[in-house]
Amino acid sequence: MSANAFLEHKVDRLEEALIRLADAQAQTQADLSGFKNEMRFNLEKYREESRKEQRKLNQELGRISNKMGTIVEDIIYPAARPLISRYFKLDINDIDIYSNVSKRNQNKDREEFDIIASVPDKVFLIEVKSTMRDSYINEFKDKIIRFPDFFPEYRNTQLIQIMASLSMQPNTIHLLTQINIYAMAYREWDYMDLLNFDGLETRQR
Repeated sequence: MSANAFLEHKVDRLEEALIRLADAQAQTQADLSGFKNEMRFNLEKYREESRKEQRKLNQELGRISNKMGTIVEDIIYPAARPLISRYFKLDINDIDIYSNVSKRNQNKDREEFDIIASVPDKVFLIEVKSTMRDSYINEFKDKIIRFPDFFPEYRNTQLIQIMASLSMQPNTIHLLTQINIYAMAYREWDYMDLLNFDGLETRQR
């Protein structure tokens, strides 16, 4: 084989090798692109499934929270009438009492009130919480301010505010006393009671 023929043969072999290399690179890039697309698809699928699971979890937590709130209201509501009668010297049969009251004002805003009890010269607004947090107190203060907008018939009636829960910490009771809100909870798990009645009465004299 002449030198030129040998050189041409080597060049042909090199070209074939380069072509095979280019084909291999193209296949690798195609495989990599396919892998990336598959990973992207699986990641998006995982994210969507995670979002669905999170929505289900949030709905379930909301349902449990609402149910817990309803259970506490069901416990506290029957105690409200006799408690008001005992502490405020009212005939128990004269007290009109309602729970889960939903009302719209003139601006079509809606507000919900846990328990409302009334006699001719007083109206009792009871806010029920399954667990007490200080932030709830500020929310209740805002609701107290808005109350006459939803019940204009009580605008000139003495409004007595009560926050109720199954239990309350002493610092919460003290805070409620300072802002003239009665604290309603179990007294040593005996029965619902106004835990700061004496202190609040003394403060209001």
